[in-house]
Amino acid sequence: MNLRFPRGGPRGPQDPPPPWLSIIYAANRISPGIFGEPTYVGPREGFSTVEEYADADVKFPTDDALTVRIVAKTERGNEVLRQVAAQLEGKSDGA
Repeated sequence: MNLRFPRGGPRGPQDPPPPWLSIIYAANRISPGIFGEPTYVGPREGFSTVEEYADADVKFPTDDALTVRIVAKTERGNEVLRQVAAQLEGKSDGA
């Protein structure tokens, strides 16, 4: 599963989190710690920063206009991101 969201610009302390960070929070509610301590944080080809976790990666583009990618690497990561996507779909359907 590969989810993409706008990176979002600067925000104040009272502003809601950007959509990609909301996905991280939702994934951690479904499977606590899935996005806990990253195993690597740093640049990768085509991205200014990549946060690597055991089950998924969060990839930040080099250009702020591009999207943040949340990419599953394992079956666990894939299942959790599918559950998050299903929750989002339910909210957009008015559920």
